[in-house]
Amino acid sequence: MILSYHSLEDRPVKQCFQRLAQEGTLKILTKKVIQASDAEIAANPRARSVKMRVAEKTGLGSTLGPANEIDPDQHGMPPGKAWLQ
Repeated sequence: MILSYHSLEDRPVKQCFQRLAQEGTLKILTKKVIQASDAEIAANPRARSVKMRVAEKTGLGSTLGPANEIDPDQHGMPPGKAWLQ
């Protein structure tokens, strides 16, 4: 599941999901982006810009490493958990 808060963030997420789905690494679970309802926006105005896309790792494809994990370097994140801080 990926939450994006700006269209410039959402486009690369969508393209990455599509590429990984073509490779067989992911199965996209949401055909269209999920956005907050009017009731949620009324209760939380910051929710109006968020977009959610959901995919499931299939375990197939070329991007999986020996430990059955996606290689962080391949997707633009630094190695290890440095990107979490």
